[in-house]
Amino acid sequence: MSNPRAAACRAYNVRVKLPLLGIVLAAGLAAAGCHHAANNTTAFNGTFELDTHASRNVPEMMRGHSSVIHLTETAKTFTIAFIFDGDPLNISKFDLDAKTHPLNVGGPAMGSERAWRSRDGRTIHLRIHRPGGAGHPGTTENLAFALGPGGNTIRRTRTVVGGSEPEQVYIYRRMHFSKPRSSSPSSTAPSSTPRNGAGHAALARRRRPSKISSFA
Repeated sequence: MSNPRAAACRAYNVRVKLPLLGIVLAAGLAAAGCHHAANNTTAFNGTFELDTHASRNVPEMMRGHSSVIHLTETAKTFTIAFIFDGDPLNISKFDLDAKTHPLNVGGPAMGSERAWRSRDGRTIHLRIHRPGGAGHPGTTENLAFALGPGGNTIRRTRTVVGGSEPEQVYIYRRMHFSKPRSSSPSSTAPSSTPRNGAGHAALARRRRPSKISSFA
């Protein structure tokens, strides 16, 4: 003869405890997935070339030229190297701590900067403030580098707070390089993504440096 109290306990476990356990497990898995995404601190690493046709409100001086960015991401920093027509222009390094720092290009007299990573780790935000002077108002720029599906594109947006400039949208596509063939040391057929400065060397071989020495 079955025990009514034991049967009631079993029914309670099936009806209440199992669904609760499922919710807890699902929440744990979701949290683990978010933690993994947020801690993938090399997703941005690589060399990307601007696609002016897919971009919006790009300065006219950039059209018809090769504009490349080489990105290096670590757990604490984000570094951007700009290359125009094969000619390296400048390198900017940001601390991803969401704290205000002196502008790394020009120092504190030129302004301040803040940088932080989004919760899902797929977007890096930059805020750059430049003080006014000589009749010119100060400006604050908001920039975002968003990683596209598969990590093959970067969507870089730029807006100026309180300004009349339209939002600029830059679409960059990941570049791929292979090791030079023995019969042709200068060849760089598409293959794998370069590490660190490998992309710079390949670009230097592929393109003749231009005389442009600044980047807008």
